[in-house]
Amino acid sequence: SCKKAQPRLDELAAKYAGRVDFVGVTLDEKDDAAVVTGYAKLHKPGYPLLSMSAESRTAFLGEVKPWFRGGPPPLPSALVVDRPTGRVLLRAIGAPTVSELEAALAVR
Repeated sequence: SCKKAQPRLDELAAKYAGRVDFVGVTLDEKDDAAVVTGYAKLHKPGYPLLSMSAESRTAFLGEVKPWFRGGPPPLPSALVVDRPTGRVLLRAIGAPTVSELEAALAVR
C-alpha cells in the first residue's frame, strides 16, 4: 500500500533533496483533493502529493501504460523519470530501494 511505501520514499526524498524531485500522485478515482489533503495532514509525507481530475487521470494512465508494458500500473508503483529527456530510468512496485534509485540515477 502507499502507506507502507511512504517511509522509504520519505527516506529517499530526504537523502536526495535538491537532486531528485519526489511527487506522490494518486490514481484512485475516489481520492479527490480533500482526501489527498487529509492523508497529507495525517501522514505528513516528505514530498508533495497530487490528486488528478478524471480527465487528467485518463490521460496520465494512457501515457504510463507503455512504461508498465501495456497494463495498468500496480499500486503502489514508482517511476523515476529523467526530466530533460522524459526517459524512464526505473520502474518499481512500491518504493524503490536506495540501491535501485542510485543505480537509476547513475544511468543519467
